Amino acid sequence: MLNSNPLYQAIDKQHQQLGELFVMHQEALLLQNIELAIEIFYSYKSLQVAHLTFENDTLLPELAKLPETRWPHTLYVHEHNKVRDLLDKNVNALNQTQNLLKDQSTTPQQYRRWVIDLFEQQKSLKNVLEHHEQREEQGMLAELFEHLDPARVTRLAEGLEAFTQPELDIVFSKSASWLKQLNG
Repeated sequence: MLNSNPLYQAIDKQHQQLGELFVMHQEALLLQNIELAIEIFYSYKSLQVAHLTFENDTLLPELAKLPETRWPHTLYVHEHNKVRDLLDKNVNALNQTQNLLKDQSTTPQQYRRWVIDLFEQQKSLKNVLEHHEQREEQGMLAELFEHLDPARVTRLAEGLEAFTQPELDIVFSKSASWLKQLNG
């Protein structure tokens, strides 16, 4: 059922694109290219926030109108707020990483261990996103597809793409350059 849902397809595509950006960010950290890691993460954060904003402003009001849902729309809002908080914590951690690298007394081993700790911290963000995406698939997306007119579902999918695609296009036009830097 979800595979024929244009809204699911649009959201799933963005989730995959966001996941790819996050992996590129972590690759840059491994390669000690902190400036690139920060640039990619800021792009990731901006896209993630745009994605969450569209869901909050457009999809969740539609979900709230349904007579009965598996989970209340407020749960999705709560999860979105948690994701935003974790994104901000990651920005702070990246700034600390940048300061660590500027410190001439930082050894390679200290940096590697710092990055391991940072990856552990980022695992929280990834876990929250993974569970949130599963909840969207099992709840919100399936319920909107089931209860809304197919034309409305298609318009919502098109709205998501119109809202976020321009920024995605800009970011992914940069990704070729980023990949060159990562692959040396």
